[in-house]
Amino acid sequence: MLRRLKFLTVAGVHAPTATAAHILYGLCVRPEYFAALREELHEGWAAENGRWALGVQRRLRKLDGGFRQLKSTANNAITHLP
Repeated sequence: MLRRLKFLTVAGVHAPTATAAHILYGLCVRPEYFAALREELHEGWAAENGRWALGVQRRLRKLDGGFRQLKSTANNAITHLP
């Protein structure tokens, strides 16, 4: 049972880390997206008076769409387990 728990722990840490790394790599490969994403973040913060709130997260359509697209094209072994 300990071996199973160890695998789940490793898988639980690996998947989000691999996703974050893939998203950062995807953004580095496409630097033309930085300006649009930065503008969207500044507009969201300005709408919430400079606070990071749920309203800001709801306004980040481009960021969310970009992350979803990068995640769907990820070639992660942990996400393709049989």
